[in-house]
Amino acid sequence: MLHNFRIWLRKHIHLFPPNRLKNDYYEMLQKLKELEGQVEKNAKQLEQAKSSFLKNIYHEIRTPLNSIMGFTNLLAKDYRIGDKEREEYLGFINKSSNDFLRTMDDIIQASLLEAGMIKIAKEKCNLGDFFQDLLSYFTMRKHLLGKNCVALLMNIPESYSDIELLCDKYRLNQVMGHLLENALKFTDKGSVEFGCSIKNQKIEFFVKDTGIGGIDNKDNYIFTRFSKIELAEGTKGGLGLGLSNSKKLLDLMGGKIWCSSNKGKGSCFFFAIPFTAAEPFAVSASRRNKFFETVIKGQNTLAV
Repeated sequence: MLHNFRIWLRKHIHLFPPNRLKNDYYEMLQKLKELEGQVEKNAKQLEQAKSSFLKNIYHEIRTPLNSIMGFTNLLAKDYRIGDKEREEYLGFINKSSNDFLRTMDDIIQASLLEAGMIKIAKEKCNLGDFFQDLLSYFTMRKHLLGKNCVALLMNIPESYSDIELLCDKYRLNQVMGHLLENALKFTDKGSVEFGCSIKNQKIEFFVKDTGIGGIDNKDNYIFTRFSKIELAEGTKGGLGLGLSNSKKLLDLMGGKIWCSSNKGKGSCFFFAIPFTAAEPFAVSASRRNKFFETVIKGQNTLAV
């Protein structure tokens, strides 16, 4: 389309007055040239990302299926397996099943988002229950991932635990799930912390880790389809759809997402959506200043 417009301008240059408009014409041609170069660059990046996606999808689907089939066959055929080994094999099967489901969910969700078939539904969401559910699930998840040296921290003001938020709880859970899964994936020791705050009619969520960091987010590239977090240590699995899906879901919810990262110190992802309380609430000054933090490390729980 840009190429056709350029041809039209060249054919009709005689229609322009000799001075100012001709200068405008040449400036327009220059801007068109720059725009075409950017479009071509983006097209090449997308093509490379698609090629990488097709290579990765084979690995991401076949690997968990091989694990499921292998350990299932061992359990079915070897009657000498002890209780400890059986429990370990079942753990591998459970983890691989979850990995496979996550991969399929990402692919299906990306297709639905691309087709515009996902609609946002508003319902009551208790913030305290929402965060406790995340904590419970990802406590189990981090053990399945072998991240026993990583502390999982939930940090929200105590006064928020009774707030009823009006939002799409299911989609909100998907976004937080993507961010927490990534944080655990790239953190081998230290902590993964998550929580929220309310300010300027927005509710701002965060997921902070002490992982390897060093994310290059120039032009929000990591939030585009098929892009993956490239690090000096290499890319750790995934199809490059999680962050892209999260951004599109937040766009539908009227929100935005961004991140900050320091190499060797970790990363922090933020996202904000409009704050709409399902019911009015009042918070005393004393309660507003209180915070609660639940720390889970290994099998020990410490409330502060």
